[in-house]
Amino acid sequence: MSDFFENRLILVDEGYISRMSKAVVERITGELGTISKMGLFAGTREDELVYMYNTPVCDKGNICDTERCTNLHLINKKNGMTIVVVNWHRRGKHCYFAIIPTTLWQAFKALSKFSYYDIKSTHLYLKSRLDLKFMYLRKLHYNVMLRTVGKDAAEVLAGRANTVSARHYLMVEVDRLTEQVIEAWSNFGIQIER
Repeated sequence: MSDFFENRLILVDEGYISRMSKAVVERITGELGTISKMGLFAGTREDELVYMYNTPVCDKGNICDTERCTNLHLINKKNGMTIVVVNWHRRGKHCYFAIIPTTLWQAFKALSKFSYYDIKSTHLYLKSRLDLKFMYLRKLHYNVMLRTVGKDAAEVLAGRANTVSARHYLMVEVDRLTEQVIEAWSNFGIQIER
């Protein structure tokens, strides 16, 4: 019976998106809260979160050749956001970059451990407390972004755009995009620390 419901279209309004996003931010604390918030704010898939945790941050700064370097690259913005350049590709899936509150990124990388087991534990907790699956955090993120930053930028953040678009947003529109991400969350009642 659950397979039947998994393939159905579920319509939600902005009130639901706001309620669930705020519940994740306000009601889930500790390590489970950090993991839940990363799922929500990064908008990445589970595999990408594990990759982001396990991959070191490049220590060469802006002089690194990101085409060849397999490490993560960070751009810390004055507005309290960090752009994590991921450049992860697996089969037809991509994660070019994520825009995350800096304090959350630091808390995530400071976790003593993080694996698929931790995602499963977080999923079970979210399901029991909020009736929300971990994978739906990505869907909430997409819907929040879509309503403020527009379809093209939301697609880039979801990893569904071509590389030219991703590079354009990353290199040319990054300051504006980080401000739009802050505005998007604010529109749904979530304030990002600046």
